[in-house]
Parts: sequence; structure tokens; C-alpha cells
Amino acid sequence: MMGTWVKYTLLYFLLHAAASAKNPSTGKATMSIGRICLTQVLIEARASDTTAQVAAAKSKAEQVRDALRSGGSWADLTRTNPTGVFPLQVRGLGCLQRGELIPPIGAMRVGDVSDVLNTKLGFAVLRVWGEDPQSDSKTQQPVLESGVQGRVVGTVEHIPISNAYVVVHRDGALDAHVRTDGTGRFAMPLPVGIYDVFISADGFSPTSRKIQVMPDSVMTYDAALEFNTLEMEFDGKVP
Repeated sequence: MMGTWVKYTLLYFLLHAAASAKNPSTGKATMSIGRICLTQVLIEARASDTTAQVAAAKSKAEQVRDALRSGGSWADLTRTNPTGVFPLQVRGLGCLQRGELIPPIGAMRVGDVSDVLNTKLGFAVLRVWGEDPQSDSKTQQPVLESGVQGRVVGTVEHIPISNAYVVVHRDGALDAHVRTDGTGRFAMPLPVGIYDVFISADGFSPTSRKIQVMPDSVMTYDAALEFNTLEMEFDGKVP
């Protein structure tokens, strides 16, 4: 529940004012083509924190922003913070339409890092790790620097399962999640660590696996889900 709240709190911030972004010449909202895939680093700052604690959290966010803009990776951040990347929470936000985002974020390209964003839950930094110019079901998954990627298919004839739900859990951190594309593929950037990956889809039995992401490496998790007849619903109609 907390992970969902964090995600949608930030998404509200990103989507806010998108509907009011007007084209000066036409007065109509401008809509860019394609999607960008975002990863968020959140440094929590609670309402009960002191002024000094809030300032320290913002300073840490600025350090993360500068490190990523200088070419640093999630693995670099982990190595410089051996106890778990300070109080950082790294999670994938998925791929969003450019036209639905506020202009500073919607105009970002692969590798770009946002400025520090002040949210209700603390200070966030966004990084674009993938781009889908066509925004269609044949999207090619972006190349990761570290994390997990794979393909989800059915056990019968290995037909790709689109829109399967992939959840990545790590103790002490917020869950990250992503959906498979039209070819059943998924990709998620992750810092170094040990994770439990859960994959589910409507009409199929879920599966899970524990993985370990090493520095500058990408784990591959290809899953085959079994069709689950118990999840079929009878509508009362006779064929």
C-alpha cells in the first residue's frame, strides 16, 4: 500500500498541469509523441523532521543528482553507500506518455537526470532509462546498466503474455513494478542487491524467483506461466 502511495504521489506531481500546457498559437494542449521510462530515487523527509534534517535530505538528493549527471550508475551509488544507498529508495515508475508529463520532465531524453523535485514524501530525482518513440506494442526494451530483464510466456506453445505484472521486492525498500510489453518482455533498472521477483497475469498461476544483481550486470529472468482454469469466470451464457 505504501509503495503504491509513493508512486502515485509522485505521478500526480508529474502529471499536474499537463492538461493546462497550451500551445501559444492555438491555445490547445501540446502533446509530444512517444513515451519515456523513468526511475525515481526518493530521499524521505517527514513533516516531523527538523529544519536541519530536511536540509540534509535535500543536500543528499542534490548529491545523487550530481552523481548521476556525472555518469554515475546505481552500482556506483551502492558502492559508495555500503549500508544500502543511505536512506535512498530506488524504484521504477514505468513508461509514461511524454505529453502527459509536465514540460521539464516530458522533454527529457535517455540518460537525462531531473533536478531535485520537492514532493509530499521528500526529495526525488528522476532518470530516464528508456524511450519508446513509437509508443506501440512492438516496443524494444531499453538497454540496462544494471537490473533485471526477461520475457514472460505461457507454457502452451510459449505464446508471449503482454501486460503481465512484474513486482520486485527487496527487504527495507519499496517494491518496484513494471508491465510486460506486447512481446512479453520487461526490463527494470535496479541497484546492487538481492531481490524477490514475482510475476503474475490474469488467467495464469503466478511464479517467483530470487535474484542477485551484481555491479554493472543485468540478470535475465525468463518465466513460463501455467494457464489457471480456476480463474476463469462463467458468465451463465450457453455457447
